[in-house]
Amino acid sequence: MKEHDTTTGGLDPRFHTTLWGELLRLKDWRTPEGRELLNRLLKQYWKPIYAYVRVRWDKSNEDAKDLTQEFFASLMERDALQSVDPGRGRFRQFLKTSLEHFLIDENRSQTRQKRGGHTRRFQLDPDLPILSPGDTPEQAFDREWARNLFAWGVGVLRERMKKMKKETLFEIFRECALESGPAGPPSYTELARRHGLSETDVRNGLHQTRELFRLIIRRKIAEYVLDEDELLAELKELFDSAQ
Repeated sequence: MKEHDTTTGGLDPRFHTTLWGELLRLKDWRTPEGRELLNRLLKQYWKPIYAYVRVRWDKSNEDAKDLTQEFFASLMERDALQSVDPGRGRFRQFLKTSLEHFLIDENRSQTRQKRGGHTRRFQLDPDLPILSPGDTPEQAFDREWARNLFAWGVGVLRERMKKMKKETLFEIFRECALESGPAGPPSYTELARRHGLSETDVRNGLHQTRELFRLIIRRKIAEYVLDEDELLAELKELFDSAQ
């Protein structure tokens, strides 16, 4: 098998910089394209930002949600993302730095509206992050970033496997890689018995599905970095944060 190939319908492994390209071309957040891009950023990053706010500033649930929404609104209103320079570092670090500056400004402000006295601008997922005791703000952000990215990747993988009529292989991947208990993942023998396959089919199918999942995650991260070195660093931090 060649590197990046997969018999389960692999992805184009070439390097992509889709998000950076969109940010650098964007002239106005009020356009449909700008709104769509902001919604994508909100979907991917609001939970890491919420987690950072809760840990860094010891905010309540409602205050943290409000500040998260206001942070994204401020990016749009101040055109902050138009000044982002890909050469200065990763997009994830840019967001952390911008968030910290925003929170310091908010904390200093004496003219701020009382909580609950304004209209929320964005719809947030009701499922809030579960914070881990002892996390630093950076760890809270990165761990939630990893969880969010993995959850997104699993959803994409599920749909892709369904379209290829390989739902059984996805179930094997789920049982083995996502939901194994304290005793560890089930054996190939047990998986083969449950799903009516040979052990060879289980082994090969699990390998192919894991490879496809890795490619899905890799391609997503590639949208937010500039080169292969940054991509590999982000992948390493992703798997470290998810542990």
